Amino acid sequence: MNQYIDSILTSFQTNFKGYPTSVATDISRTDLVDLSIGEIQLDQPNWIKELILTSMKEAPLGYVDSQGMKSLRSAYASYLFKAGNSINEEQILITSGAKEALWMAFLISLQPKDTILLPKPGWSPYYMWAQALGAVIRTYDPRDKNVADVIINEISSYQPSVLVVNFPNNPTGAEISQIELNRIVNRAQDYQVKVISDEVYRVFASTKESAATILGRINSSQSQNLIHVDSMTKMLGLGGLRIGFFVSDESTIEKIRNFRASYASCVSSLAQCASASILEDERLINHIQALVRVTKQNIKSTVDQLLKHQYPVESSGAVYVWAKYQDSEATAAPSKHIIINGRHVKAALGSIFGAPEYFRLCPVRPQYLLNSILF
Repeated sequence: MNQYIDSILTSFQTNFKGYPTSVATDISRTDLVDLSIGEIQLDQPNWIKELILTSMKEAPLGYVDSQGMKSLRSAYASYLFKAGNSINEEQILITSGAKEALWMAFLISLQPKDTILLPKPGWSPYYMWAQALGAVIRTYDPRDKNVADVIINEISSYQPSVLVVNFPNNPTGAEISQIELNRIVNRAQDYQVKVISDEVYRVFASTKESAATILGRINSSQSQNLIHVDSMTKMLGLGGLRIGFFVSDESTIEKIRNFRASYASCVSSLAQCASASILEDERLINHIQALVRVTKQNIKSTVDQLLKHQYPVESSGAVYVWAKYQDSEATAAPSKHIIINGRHVKAALGSIFGAPEYFRLCPVRPQYLLNSILF
């Protein structure tokens, strides 16, 4: 375990220097607009705030089921069913955000010297965890127009133990169709490759067809090799609740539940009750749709301004804009700050995603804040 911890800590000083160890927005400078943190930072509607307060008053204050309260697991299963995915509550485990769910997925899936196939550009913790667990890392580019063929060829050639897919992708916003994802899963199952599908941005997919998911395969004969991860944080901008969802077959859920008991008794009952109430509310779908519209508008406005200021924008999607530094900046050490309309804008360094010539912005912020750089 000491080697594992040392490896993670070393990552912050080497490969992933610049990865935020605090996700609080930088408010230390009045001349700075912080778009570096991958979080929806919009004011929540009153009905959500009121539901949270009301549900917490009724929440039990003792220990609850380590798998997650039945009310929340049922509410999430119902939410998935309305979208056409049949998952039962025993296939769901509640976690402290998606990050814990993904971390546990890595822990139960990887042995030293196992090969793992990861997206690059990709989310930094994938690499931190894989390195710390002694895995051999291979990569694919989620931006590739033929990404399904690329992944399928990698599976056939290198037969990895684990494949991680993340669509829409953080940081690039790249998407994949359901047909393409099905092809990937078919090949993975041919080679008994475990697939971890990080789907926290799925509601922000540009079309229904590109909101690809492995949920429809969880009940298949080879479901033990499939893990779906979701969260309230990215779906609704409710990071403070720290609610994530780990979905798999029942035997995998039982294994994870027992493992979690060694270090965590349960996820906050207050947060679980609040999340269940929100998921069950009839206003939820309209709220998500409105949130997606605002996100797309903010992304478009930001892209327009970046292009106006000669920042080459390569892609956008999910809640992100993925762009290159200007030529003059690219020759120097990449900076966390870019300048738009005279304002300093804090960006996430592309180097922490494996692409140092790029930067990532998350413009899902209050309109008054965006207006300060857009106009």
